[in-house]
Amino acid sequence: MNKSNDVYLSGSQITFYMFASLIGVGFTYLPNAVIEKANQDGWIACIVGAVYPIFLIFCASYMCKKSPKENILVLSKKYFGSIIGNTLNFIFIGFFLFVLTSEVAGFNNVFTVYASDFLKKYQVIALTLVVTAFAAYKGIKPLGRLCEVTFYLTIILIVLPIETLKEGNILNIMPIGQAGLVNVLKASKETAFFYTGAEAALLIYPFVKGSRKLLKSSLVAISLIVFIYTWVCFLNIYYYGIDASPKLLWPTIGLSDSIHIPIINSFRFIFISLWSIVIIRCISVYYFAVSFGISRITKKVSAETVTIFIYPIVFLLSMLYGNPTTRRYYSGILTEYFVIFILIYVSIITIITKFKEVGKHAKE
Repeated sequence: MNKSNDVYLSGSQITFYMFASLIGVGFTYLPNAVIEKANQDGWIACIVGAVYPIFLIFCASYMCKKSPKENILVLSKKYFGSIIGNTLNFIFIGFFLFVLTSEVAGFNNVFTVYASDFLKKYQVIALTLVVTAFAAYKGIKPLGRLCEVTFYLTIILIVLPIETLKEGNILNIMPIGQAGLVNVLKASKETAFFYTGAEAALLIYPFVKGSRKLLKSSLVAISLIVFIYTWVCFLNIYYYGIDASPKLLWPTIGLSDSIHIPIINSFRFIFISLWSIVIIRCISVYYFAVSFGISRITKKVSAETVTIFIYPIVFLLSMLYGNPTTRRYYSGILTEYFVIFILIYVSIITIITKFKEVGKHAKE
């Protein structure tokens, strides 16, 4: 299932896989997070915030170049020893488990409100995890194809709300730059949770032939995400304004109300249906990251077995999240700590890899 010596992702599959890992439930309420700090300049913060995933991609590319068969989990154990290395690895995989459960809970919140208020919370979460666990169980190659196929649904979701340009007000985004650089930087910090996902590159690069392919494909994915996030924030501010948007739980979904098709009374249900497929794909990527990561740390249990074993754990953790506001509050706090850890963890691994390369050349 996950042997990197006989399974490789194509350049396009890497792009779509990384794209899937970067876009999740968060884009439905991202505008509110940046408006709070940067007001009408919130959309600019989406561009600045991309520094975080770009940094991780360059680190992953460097590791891939120097140790193409050893992902960050192997390097961590190799550099720090079994005890410290695996402790750091479990924290790293714990981050993916956190994002996985947060995405599942967030998906449940939105889906229950807009599409299935007749279903119980546990029913939606259980069914979602069955589908995503199956996708993760099949392995990275089928998952890469799934990401490739469903990519175009995301494009449809982003292009359709363009009709809001007819109904919005240009004054809502004016004057550009009024928030100031400091506030834009503060708002860009709030995008950390929405840009999480690039960390997946640190796990999957052994499935890539060449660091250049990883770097190029991943940067394309990040560029697409930056454009989408910036576009969505711009549309929300342009359509709602900075006063109305924060009053909505999921303002991006509200943009679907601006879409008028003669035959269809309400486009929102179609929007939610397409969005659900996109989010299930995202959750599948995180599920795979958790099962694959644990299997690489333990080395005694296959990824397939881990996928089945962690199902009840993921289910129970996903059930613990409360309403959308509570979930966002605690997710924001945990994300801040995890991002700090990941930046330090990845930076140290990258630096040690560099020094070992320099030492190797010095001996020669």
